[in-house]
Amino acid sequence: SNRGLEKLLMAPPAAAAPARSATGRSGSGTLEESYEDDVEDGKEEKLGEATTLAPLYANLPKPPAFLTTYKSLESMLVSIDEKLNATDASLWDERLDALIELECILAGGVARMGREARHLFVEKLRRMPMQEQFQDLRSQITQQACRVLVAASYEYRDHVAGDAQLNR
Repeated sequence: SNRGLEKLLMAPPAAAAPARSATGRSGSGTLEESYEDDVEDGKEEKLGEATTLAPLYANLPKPPAFLTTYKSLESMLVSIDEKLNATDASLWDERLDALIELECILAGGVARMGREARHLFVEKLRRMPMQEQFQDLRSQITQQACRVLVAASYEYRDHVAGDAQLNR
């Protein structure tokens, strides 16, 4: 029913765990750093865009990821894929953070970046171990995986029918 979907969409996402750097120290993580870099680079208008997001993103725990280059999108997706492929059960917080980053990329408008970016995102998402996230016993992981699926469906709704590569 629509009530169940509406409840999922409006539920606050699971809290993000602090990102860890390669040295194991906590840090702000690549998503926040890239957002802060954008603000420092004089791209403050992006802050205004965050207030015009769909209600779907009302409870994002991090700012949307407004990526401007294909290369930055690709590197972020590779990093997310690595986190989602972690098999160590103690790294569940990194998998949760990766799922939140995926939702932030969608909220930032990856579907509007252009055809190549849309295809890259969909191809990388198809290869990510999302099924394992849906089967995880932690409700935070499964809820966030559902939020990513709903956000991807929402963002790509206008592109799938007209794009043969996305429509397979």
